Amino acid sequence: MRVIRLVVLAALLLGLTTFATADDKNVLRFNAIYSYPLGSSEDNGVTTEADAAFGAGISYEARITDLAGIQFGAGWSDHDLNVESGGSEATLGSASVWPLYANVLIHPVDRTDSVDWYIGGGFAYVIYDSLDLSSEFGGGSRALDNDPTWTLRTGLDFKFGDGAWALNVDAQYFASSVEGIKVDPINFGVGLAYRF
Repeated sequence: MRVIRLVVLAALLLGLTTFATADDKNVLRFNAIYSYPLGSSEDNGVTTEADAAFGAGISYEARITDLAGIQFGAGWSDHDLNVESGGSEATLGSASVWPLYANVLIHPVDRTDSVDWYIGGGFAYVIYDSLDLSSEFGGGSRALDNDPTWTLRTGLDFKFGDGAWALNVDAQYFASSVEGIKVDPINFGVGLAYRF
């Protein structure tokens, strides 16, 4: 199922490039991400929080002007959900997280510079796969609700000379919760950007 989602997503993003114009106004970014949840929830002395996790991300940005672009993308990471009560900790289970997003990005630095800085935000739809419960909690799985929310993003593309490739470093925040548990991850990404 995960592979099918990635293939469909890649096909959609690459399909968008057929509407693109020339003059390197389009950017594909491929990132390895470190997803660091900021949130946790407490109920009756039990604290529940998601662990940090590694994952991957892909996005497509179409520059509509020298100053602004529209970005579509997706990410993936697997997180453990931990509970703590009375000084003891246990892993409740794990779930895959698939944020899909659309952002408006502002590029305040001149496009001819060797560094392209972008900042912006937009809408996100965070898909939570079912929670695979650990054996301590009876095993099996439990369906989780998805979360329509908002996101903020900033990053830098460090161009490799006059070529089409660049090193990309970025961070994206999602205001997200699942089953009343605040997750609120920041996804830190490092990867490659391809301009065309």
